[in-house]
Amino acid sequence: MHQERDTVDVAVIGAGTVGLSAALALLVQGLSVAVIDPRPATSLQDSEYDGRDVALSNGILDWLDTLGALSGLADGERSPIRGARVSDLEVSRSLSFGPVPGADRVGEFIPEHRLRDELFTLVARQAGFQPLLEHRLSGVHMLSDHIQLTLDDGRSLGARLLVAADGRGSKTRSLVNISHRTDDQGFDMLCCRVKHSEPHDGWTLQQFDNGGSIATLPLQGQQTSLALMLKPVDADRVMMMDEGTLRAYLDTRLQGRLGDIALTSSRYRVPLSGSYADRFHAERTILLGDAAVGMLPITAHGLNLGLMGARSLAAEVAVACLNGDDIGGDSVVATVARRAQLTARPLYLATQEIARLFTQRDAISRKLRYLAMTVSHPFQHFVGLNCEQRDARSVPWIGALKEALPLWKRSRPA
Repeated sequence: MHQERDTVDVAVIGAGTVGLSAALALLVQGLSVAVIDPRPATSLQDSEYDGRDVALSNGILDWLDTLGALSGLADGERSPIRGARVSDLEVSRSLSFGPVPGADRVGEFIPEHRLRDELFTLVARQAGFQPLLEHRLSGVHMLSDHIQLTLDDGRSLGARLLVAADGRGSKTRSLVNISHRTDDQGFDMLCCRVKHSEPHDGWTLQQFDNGGSIATLPLQGQQTSLALMLKPVDADRVMMMDEGTLRAYLDTRLQGRLGDIALTSSRYRVPLSGSYADRFHAERTILLGDAAVGMLPITAHGLNLGLMGARSLAAEVAVACLNGDDIGGDSVVATVARRAQLTARPLYLATQEIARLFTQRDAISRKLRYLAMTVSHPFQHFVGLNCEQRDARSVPWIGALKEALPLWKRSRPA
C-alpha cells in the first residue's frame, strides 16, 4: 500500500507515457509524487495495442534505459530504425536520412502501450508514489510556497510543483490560465499493422501522393505499421472496406513493395491536427507532452519532444535539490519551459508547413516541393545527429546543427 499524503513534492496530472516518465524520473530522486488520472489502474497495466508504434530517438532510448523502462520489453517489441526516407511521387524526388557515421540506427519503434505499461509498473513500485487514479483535477489555488489542488471528490492536495501532462485537451492548462492554438490540417490519420511476404530494409518511408501520404514503419518479424494521411471522406471509405478490398488498396498505395500483405491489427483513426500552448509554464507549473505542444505525427517528433521535456525537468529538479533551491521556483519551471520552446517551436512550425505544402496539388506547390527537397540534401546528416543528442540541459537541434555543419562541409564536392 502507498502512503496517503496531504502534501507531496510533485503532482503529475496525466498517466500517459510522458507523465509517467516524468513521475518515475522524479521518484528515483527520492521525491514524493502523486499521479492524478481518471483511468483505473487496470487500464494502465497490460493494456491493449492502440495503433501507436512510436519512433524513439537514440538519446531518448538511453534515458529510458537508465530509468529501467526498457528492460521489461521483449526483443520483438523493439524494432530498429535504420534510417528514414521521404518521397514525393508527383515531383519524383526523394530524400534519405541515415544514422551518424559509425551508428547502425537512428532509433527504435516501440508499441507505446507497452512502454506505458512498463513505466506504470516501475512507478507503482516506488515508495514515494501516491496513486490518485479514477480522479480528475477540478481546481488550482496558488499559495506562497505551494499549489493547493482540489480533486473531483473534494479532496485537497498540496504540491510544490505541478506537472501538466494531460494531453492536447489539457484541463490543467486551462486551470492555470494558459491558452493555446489549434491547427487543423483537414486530414485524418488511419493506422494499422500488416504482415508481408517481402522483407523490409528497416528504413521508414513517408510517401506523399495524390494529396495525402502513406508511411511505412518497419517492425520486427516482417511486420510493418502503416499510417495513412487521408481526407475525412476518404478515411470513411477506407474504414468501411472489407479486408480483401483494403489489402488491394494498400498494395496499390505501397506499389507492391511489401509483397502479399495481411492485416494483423484493427484499424485506428484519429483527426490530424496540431496544438501549441502560448506558454509552457505558469507559477509552480510546467506543461509537458501534448499539453505543451501536440505535433503532427508525420515527422515522429511528438513523443520525443514530450520525453525530452520530462528528461529536462528531472535534470533541473536534481540541480535544484542539490543546491537547496525550490523545485517549483522559476529557476526550474521557466528554464525547462524556455528550453522546450526553443526545441519545439521551429519543429512545430516546420511540420505544419511541410504538411500544408506536401498535400497541395497545384503547380506552384509542386515547384516549391521540388525546390525544398533539392536544397534539403546537404542536411541529411542532421536527422541522425539530432537523434543522438543526450544532454538533458541543452536544445537538441542546436547541438545537432553544430555537429552537422562540419560533416556537410566535408561532403561537398571539391
